Amino acid sequence: MNPVKAGTDAHPTGQHLNTSLALADNKHRWQRDAKLINDIVDKIPSVKINTPGTKTPHATKADKRTATLAANKANSKYLFANSEWELPPCLVWNELDLMATNGSRYIYKVDSYYMDDIMREIDRILTTDILGGSNFWTNRFFLNQYLSSASADGTTDSFKSAVNITKGTESEASMALLNAQQQLQTPAYNDRLRLISGRTFESMKGIVGEVEAQLRLTLTEGMARGLSTRDIKGMINKRMGIGMGRAERIARTEINVAYTNAYMDESIELNETALKDDPWEIKQCQRSALSPTTRPSHRARHGLVFTVIQMREWWAVNGNRINCLCATLDVLVNRVTGEILQSNMIKRMRADVGDTGSAKV
Repeated sequence: MNPVKAGTDAHPTGQHLNTSLALADNKHRWQRDAKLINDIVDKIPSVKINTPGTKTPHATKADKRTATLAANKANSKYLFANSEWELPPCLVWNELDLMATNGSRYIYKVDSYYMDDIMREIDRILTTDILGGSNFWTNRFFLNQYLSSASADGTTDSFKSAVNITKGTESEASMALLNAQQQLQTPAYNDRLRLISGRTFESMKGIVGEVEAQLRLTLTEGMARGLSTRDIKGMINKRMGIGMGRAERIARTEINVAYTNAYMDESIELNETALKDDPWEIKQCQRSALSPTTRPSHRARHGLVFTVIQMREWWAVNGNRINCLCATLDVLVNRVTGEILQSNMIKRMRADVGDTGSAKV
């Protein structure tokens, strides 16, 4: 018998809907916060000073058009390609120079205390909306619901697969004593869920801190150079858009991590309990996302069988986990001979990537 195959070839973890909902939620929160922060900037007291036309640099309307959150990703692809968050200093200066090419200057009536109040309010807005109002992992963190759903799916899919692949073997009787609902109530399951939620929260917390640092730079430099609030808000939207994009990557990655970790952890637990005295053990067959965006190194592993440790070691290097859609499938492997009970399934999967070799580990 073959394992239960969740999802589709393009989304093997079956988390496409879960991920889409999380990304929509994430986008809504960042857009809402951008508007609230823009409202704060509008209230900063300033005095407008006109500059003679002969001394005004020329700029087209396209140059001065304010970037929006919706368009930001397309306009800032080069930033997403970099592993560093820091904006290059030359980019910041050029952007400020460009934004300042109009016939007016503004003097802002603020001091350090006022700026601190502004940044505290920005911190409150971002912490409340993105982090659930806390600087520590809480149940209000908005990604928890999606991570919990993915983890539950991974556990139940692995259990159903294990039941399926052990039918007709010596291990069938051992699996008959368990049920999927019991597996979701174990302390080990709850501990794993807390760990992945805490790690995701810390990653998002880091992004919020970096965005706040970028907004402080944007505000102080923009006001020092006499830019209008409209220009400053445009630059704020760019920084918020970059934060939103990084948060999307974390959400997409961690939802799939929650699923695959739960799936593999369940197989480990079954090996150590129900199957510990049986001649067969569960191993992991990598199921790559056979889509146009699949990395060649991921595609090449489609249908190959590994231990959980080998899978995690591979995912831990070269950014293999980032935006990865790969899943694993439980297969039964003979502890002595290395025979794979699902050998026909393995051969079909390898044929999909042009390999017709034997299925044995």
